[in-house]
Amino acid sequence: MNMDWHPKRIVVFDTEYWFPDGSDGVPVPVCIVAHIFNVDGTRGLIATGVFAMGWDEMRTAAPPHWLTEPDTIVIAFSGHGDLQVLERLNWPVPELYVDFMAEMRVLFCGNPAISHTAGLYRYLDHFGIQHMPPGYKNDIRDIILNGTSDTRKSEVLDYCETDVTALTALVKMVFHLVDWPRAAGVRGELMKSYSRMESRGLPIDTELLADIQRFWPEIQAELKHWVNAELGYEIYDSAGVFKKSEVAKWLASRGLLAHWPRTGKSGDIQIDSDDLRQRAKSDRQFAVLYEATKTLSQGGHGLRLDVHSDGRARCWMNVLGTRTGRCAPKEPTESHTGRNGGFLFSGSRWLRSLLKPPPGMAVA
Repeated sequence: MNMDWHPKRIVVFDTEYWFPDGSDGVPVPVCIVAHIFNVDGTRGLIATGVFAMGWDEMRTAAPPHWLTEPDTIVIAFSGHGDLQVLERLNWPVPELYVDFMAEMRVLFCGNPAISHTAGLYRYLDHFGIQHMPPGYKNDIRDIILNGTSDTRKSEVLDYCETDVTALTALVKMVFHLVDWPRAAGVRGELMKSYSRMESRGLPIDTELLADIQRFWPEIQAELKHWVNAELGYEIYDSAGVFKKSEVAKWLASRGLLAHWPRTGKSGDIQIDSDDLRQRAKSDRQFAVLYEATKTLSQGGHGLRLDVHSDGRARCWMNVLGTRTGRCAPKEPTESHTGRNGGFLFSGSRWLRSLLKPPPGMAVA
């Protein structure tokens, strides 16, 4: 793609969807709204149409032609779920896609005025672009998420279009700053891939997971005994309570306490410090402490993954969730609905043994 290239046409779209019980983590569409623009010689946007549909129309409609038109860029903000709605409808994923969350994080990288986790409304506020009040937004979102949007269809469509209008204003504001070839050719392709990862999920050994959850109290007790035996200190007391004072004694016996990282407020030693993780790579005692504490942090009620009836665990990947642009999915510590559960590879290393493709399949 030519580095001077910019789109001849753009489509800004948004969808609404929810995750009913039994949906297997697959979003159920509610509506879609898109604003369509031609780009003139001065890179100004000329409105040419609006595309809006509710679920009743969407399920039988042919896919809009702008999804696959050459030189047309389709834009969403944090659009991983929006792309999955298209997949649910058997509509094609946009040929040229730009996720404006990624582009705004690129433009504001290192800017202390805006957090690297900022959402759409924070960017709108920065540029003085009007948007709906948060209270109204929350009210309509609750209607969508509890599956009652059909009672207020026109309001839901208006709500969806309001976000499209606001995002369009943001696109116009920074159009000349966006590196369009890389936005579509690199970052857009990456965001499409992560959307597919969320949709596809990971195949899980559900029988082994059930056994782990069943015997979780015994696993916890054995881990605590293992730590105490390996380190030679009562890191966990008779009630199973973690004792930082004993860890401090152990570090002192290793000649490390004086220089060990401490928390800023209380001055206590940091157990979750990077030093512990680094030393665990080459020192058995540190490896035991690191792996055990990481495993035990995964919840007193057992390991939690959102595993659906097809045996696949799905979660929100939180793409670009770190300052360095990596994903930041949650550890498998809590139970959630929809796609907000933990990510298998964010847990302890031994949890990876739960990854199990079905017969005739493989993972790579």
